[in-house]
Amino acid sequence: MWNDLKYALRTLTHERGFALVAVATLALGIGANTAIFSLVNGILLKPLPYRDPDRLYAVREIVGQVAHLYPTVPVNARHFLEWREQCRSLEQIAAISMSRITLTGEGEPEELPLASVSATLFPMLGVAPQLGRGFLEEEDAPGRDQVVLISDSLWRRRFGADRNIPGRQIRLDGKAYTVVGVLSPGFRFPANEYLGDWTRIGPRVDVFKPIAFRRDKLAMMGEFNYGAIARVKPGVSAQQALSELNVVQANLARASGQKVDLRGWLRPLHEQLAVDARRALLVLMAAVGAVLLIVCVNLANVLLARATGRSRDTAIRAALGAGAGRLVRQALVEAAVLALVGGS
Repeated sequence: MWNDLKYALRTLTHERGFALVAVATLALGIGANTAIFSLVNGILLKPLPYRDPDRLYAVREIVGQVAHLYPTVPVNARHFLEWREQCRSLEQIAAISMSRITLTGEGEPEELPLASVSATLFPMLGVAPQLGRGFLEEEDAPGRDQVVLISDSLWRRRFGADRNIPGRQIRLDGKAYTVVGVLSPGFRFPANEYLGDWTRIGPRVDVFKPIAFRRDKLAMMGEFNYGAIARVKPGVSAQQALSELNVVQANLARASGQKVDLRGWLRPLHEQLAVDARRALLVLMAAVGAVLLIVCVNLANVLLARATGRSRDTAIRAALGAGAGRLVRQALVEAAVLALVGGS
């Protein structure tokens, strides 16, 4: 085998043009597949970086009267509060609302992405701040919500990574807020596109504050404007949780005094976050897979043509005593060397 390897290297060194074309072709095909698979793995296959991600679900609502136009809609604040109180199959549930807010008094004014979230969100995800603390339950109420968590990037960019920042006041939209903590650099907000058709959730959020629903947001059939994430209890299936959610929805529909059909909707959070990218990524993966197949077929044809051109050399080696197995092994070693170099 060592002699076969040396012979293959010597032969390919003498045929540099062929070797370079073969290696470059393989490298392009394998490199494209590796790059696309890395995307597919990171977005579709790799579990979310949260505690027990398989128990996390995106929650939305179905309103029968408009289902032909909007199959699902974001969450109503009053309904969310009722789910939190009545759905025993849900271990925790958190609401999310996105907006923008302007930081002043710390250099140039800067508009920042803001997520208003339930105090339960970070414990539910298993996320702890690197400095300070998270939100307290009592801070998730109007008048007590003047506290914020900030991202690691904002902390470093605007506050010089000051480790004494917990307890410091900053001004956002002209109001004073107390920074209670700084999130870790590895934290990514649990969405890359949408949790709701009208609630855009981006992966880059610099400021978090308690959602603190105001009274005017709690009408039984008021605004449907919030994203929601729930964690089901261990041993509880999504179907069981949805059945209980639908019971609560039916009660809410009756309490509204309107002829309305309300139902719940659950989808694994990982699937919901990748819903927009799934089809495009799978099509792209199939396309680059086909490209790699074409590369392999073309390279195989080139190797066969090369073998035909070396038939005289093969005949001489056979006449000198080389068996069929030895000749095949030599060809396979040359192909393996090309594959290893192209793949590396």
